[in-house]
Amino acid sequence: MWDSSPAPQYIQLIMNRKIRLILFSFFVFLYLLVAPVLIVYSLGYRVDFENKKLVSTGGLYMKIWPQETEILIDDKIEKKTGLFSNQILIQGLFPKKHSISVNKDGYYPWQKTLEIKDKEVTRVENITLIKKEIFFEISKEKINNFYFSPNRNLILLLDSSQHFSLVNSQTKIEENSFSLPKVIKNDVDVFSWDENEKIITLETGDDYFSVDYNKTGLIEPKEISLENSDKLVSAAKLTFKKEGAYIYLLDSETNNFDEFYQAKDIIFSPDKSKFLFFNDHEILFAELKTPDQKNFLMRFSEKINNCFWLNNYYIIFDVADSVKISEIDTRDKINMVDMETKINLIDNSFVELKNPKIFFDEINKKLYILNKNTLFVSKPLTDKNNK
Repeated sequence: MWDSSPAPQYIQLIMNRKIRLILFSFFVFLYLLVAPVLIVYSLGYRVDFENKKLVSTGGLYMKIWPQETEILIDDKIEKKTGLFSNQILIQGLFPKKHSISVNKDGYYPWQKTLEIKDKEVTRVENITLIKKEIFFEISKEKINNFYFSPNRNLILLLDSSQHFSLVNSQTKIEENSFSLPKVIKNDVDVFSWDENEKIITLETGDDYFSVDYNKTGLIEPKEISLENSDKLVSAAKLTFKKEGAYIYLLDSETNNFDEFYQAKDIIFSPDKSKFLFFNDHEILFAELKTPDQKNFLMRFSEKINNCFWLNNYYIIFDVADSVKISEIDTRDKINMVDMETKINLIDNSFVELKNPKIFFDEINKKLYILNKNTLFVSKPLTDKNNK
């Protein structure tokens, strides 16, 4: 009898080869089918099912303060910034206008409609969410006016009897004091503050007084004469002069000051790349590299009193009895928070604002408000690293 046992083994071997060939062919086919899709996807292309076509997509880069915020795009796509990172890059967005919202519990939301372009990344360099509850405490009472040193370490406090106190802004300890001559009846203002020489020049009407606060004990101001009382401010290669109701810009070629704008003041951003200028009813800003391109921000029927940079992308100012915080991004609507006409104290009581004077310490991110002869100071409005 013949041994037929090798035949089934042979058949099984042939079948295994066929199965392997089929599987190999299937995976080759799958690779050829999927690989182009993956390549197209990695290049930023997506299928627009609504318009039934393949389109090139764009991206959105955002830097947000504080961390751990929620991001909604067209009320559908939800992303989050991390615990240790406030930056995020969202890719694969169709080239069109998208509604973007940034939210965090306890903060006012940020909302804007931005256009995403194909093969480009739309950047929002700094989104700062503002706390819904900002608490203040009393810093000093019976104060008529206050001024900060350039490095924000000292506060010069003026009481009703023309007496000045130099107080450390961090420890609140009085470091020096002096009084102006009683014959001075005009309002007093700080004309200049030289921290290296420790000299403050005070302006009272047409008179100027130099105070050397490096000495100890009571300081008697010394009257000085200034040939040029115009206030000059400079950054980069630009020099501005404040004279009367106008700001003038120095022409480097003619060495003459040309009229720039009717404004109360000009203030440089912390990174010295931009400057804002404002008058009683409107606020504008410009880049230092293109000063003639004036960007209009907003206009109010009520009087604008003071204006400061919160960081390089936000400003804080007071209009009548209200304090406001606003971004300077003029794409779509401008996000602005109104603190209304009252402030919250740390004991949960309220203080109504009436003709307040404000100052923002951009180094420590604290807001100072002088209201009815009482100086209030806030908790930090944002992180110190928020530039």
